[in-house]
Amino acid sequence: MIHAFGEYRLCTLRRALFRDDQEVQLRRKAYECLRYLIEQSPRAVPKDELCEAVWSPRVISDETLASTIKDVRLALDDRSQPHRYVRTLTGFGYRFVALESTQGRSQVDSTPSGGLARSDRSGGALEHADA
Repeated sequence: MIHAFGEYRLCTLRRALFRDDQEVQLRRKAYECLRYLIEQSPRAVPKDELCEAVWSPRVISDETLASTIKDVRLALDDRSQPHRYVRTLTGFGYRFVALESTQGRSQVDSTPSGGLARSDRSGGALEHADA
């Protein structure tokens, strides 16, 4: 599955994030947080739920979660306020806010650059529809 948003593509089969056709380095827990937030979009995700989904059965501190979300934002070059991709809901949790489209497995391609083949090169993105 490929989740496309802006110039980014999150490929769940490769467990990788791409900006255009270049892979973006992302730590494992940061990848898992981003994937979970995208898959739950547009729903807001409580901190406890995100921690359980990504770290269970380990219990982590709020600082560890905040640091991981910071890593996600750095990988997405999402430093300005308001954030374009992952928003903090103070006292609650996080929400993935970018418009995105989801592409099926057939869109994954082993291109010579090792990147992803995209069926929609227009740059447009569609809002994620719940199935």
